[in-house]
Amino acid sequence: MDGDDQLLGAGTFVECVFHCVECGVGGTSLIRPARIREKVCLDCGGDVVVTVFERFRPSGSRTSDWEA
Repeated sequence: MDGDDQLLGAGTFVECVFHCVECGVGGTSLIRPARIREKVCLDCGGDVVVTVFERFRPSGSRTSDWEA
């Protein structure tokens, strides 16, 4: 099981930073790991880059960035 699988398998909320590729909106959010890949910008509907804070990743996880 790699870091992606560990994170996505976790049911608890994680804290993340997101940034919209298209309009530049960014912020922080609590999100369930299974929803990370589905996250879109609430302003323009564009793709967002999501980074999970290190302290909230499951131990042993090495991957924290996804582009939704």
